[in-house]
Amino acid sequence: MAARLIVRKASNADMDGLRALVKDAAQDGAIKISYEREPDYFTATRVPTTDAQVYVLEDTHSNHIAGAFCLGHRPAFVNGEVQRVWYGNELRIHSEYRGGIALHRLFRHFRKALGDHWMQTIIMGDNQASLSSVASGRAGLPVYYPAGETISCLMSVRQRLQHNSTYQVRRAARRDLPDIQALYNREAARKQLAPAYDFSRLGSEDTYYHGLNLHDVFLAFDGAKLKGIAGLWDQTSFKQSRIVKYAPALRISRPAINFVSKLNGGLQLPAEGAISHYAYLHNAVTDGNDPLPLRALLSTILKECRQNCTGKVDAIVTGFDANDPLLEALRGLKLRRMPAKQFLASYSGDPRTALNSNQLFYVEPSRM
Repeated sequence: MAARLIVRKASNADMDGLRALVKDAAQDGAIKISYEREPDYFTATRVPTTDAQVYVLEDTHSNHIAGAFCLGHRPAFVNGEVQRVWYGNELRIHSEYRGGIALHRLFRHFRKALGDHWMQTIIMGDNQASLSSVASGRAGLPVYYPAGETISCLMSVRQRLQHNSTYQVRRAARRDLPDIQALYNREAARKQLAPAYDFSRLGSEDTYYHGLNLHDVFLAFDGAKLKGIAGLWDQTSFKQSRIVKYAPALRISRPAINFVSKLNGGLQLPAEGAISHYAYLHNAVTDGNDPLPLRALLSTILKECRQNCTGKVDAIVTGFDANDPLLEALRGLKLRRMPAKQFLASYSGDPRTALNSNQLFYVEPSRM
């Protein structure tokens, strides 16, 4: 007798089922958020890695998509050298199939797909369901080895950031590519798991950089010397965060919160059903990991968003290792801090033993 639940590679025919699965997996809390992938589910899966493979758990009796996961790899710096690093994300089980055999069936196939490799994954601190599963030691799961804390920060573009530096900030041009590449490679190599980028590919048909153009990269100069870079990546066209509903107390207080936030430049709470318009700070590095160039970059980027992105970008998301000095660049800003836990997962031993322990981890929320 054929198994009811089977795992197979996803195809375009699964598009509607995958989008429905994402909406079903809305994250609960004081604010219930649905992380959507419209209009093409697969576009968003190609951004975290250069070779994304999506697998679905299909209920062959009903033809429903009961679960899914994505696994792929990307070039990244490990101990200062570029290696292929695996990354797992988009693991979801439909609410009708949780608590049964579905997760076991899915992870049995996950083990085959990952093999002897280890992978990086990040779980948000308020995602208790995923954190509990990781800690459960459930059969079929890889071992999740803690690899530090990360902090993602959400900042309203309505606020201003003052800085006293003399850095000159402008958008990147083609003539800047050699300096951009050199600065990024040097500084990214000093942090573990920083993705390796080819900035000449920005604006090309390469799906790894979908929607990101060289014009979206800002540069901070000290005279003729490039001291910092940071891109602004709006992914709303293929990846959305929709507010499903607020807890009753928050729903009642939302107008008052928004009134105060409007006065002080803080974050607004969108209406239920609305999409939050976020852009991501991408490839942010500075010479010597100095916070001052990043502060100058953020000041200009926030100003640019206020003046030219009205209605298009409400907030910017960035992220850092919890111990990264670059967090100092955000001093004075009104932020919503979102802690998360980073893990290196493996079926074949602890990968942390091969990593230099004195290096910070690099965090790129746009590729989570």
